Amino acid sequence: MSLSSSTQQLPNQFLRLCIDVALVLIFVAIGLMSHGEDLSNILRASAPFLTSALSAHILIWVINTRRDLPLMAEAIIAWSITLVVGMALRISFGDTAATAFVIVSTLTLFVFLVGWRLIVTFVGRSRR
Repeated sequence: MSLSSSTQQLPNQFLRLCIDVALVLIFVAIGLMSHGEDLSNILRASAPFLTSALSAHILIWVINTRRDLPLMAEAIIAWSITLVVGMALRISFGDTAATAFVIVSTLTLFVFLVGWRLIVTFVGRSRR
C-alpha cells in the first residue's frame, strides 16, 4: 500500500483507535469501581494502557503504509501491545501487576480489543 492510499485509511484507523481508547477506559473504570475506587483516578490508572494502545496504533499505521494489514492481524497487534506494554508501564509507574490482575486484564482486553473486530469481520462477511 502506498503512503497516499494509507492516508485515505487514516479516518478509519483513527476511528478504530477511538474505539480502542473508549474500551480501555471502560476496562479501567470497571476495575476502579470493582475495587471501590473513585473514577476521578481514571486518567492516572488508564495512562499505561492508553499510552500502549496509542503505540500499537502507530505500529499498525506504519505497517499499513507498506501493505494492507488484515483486521484480525491488527486486532492481535492492538491487544498484545496494549496488554504487554501497558503492564510494563503500569509497573514502571509504581503500580502492581498481581497474577490475578494480569489474567483478568489479558482476558478482558482480548474480549474488548479483539471482540469488536471479530464482530465487524463477521457482520461484513454476512452482508456479502
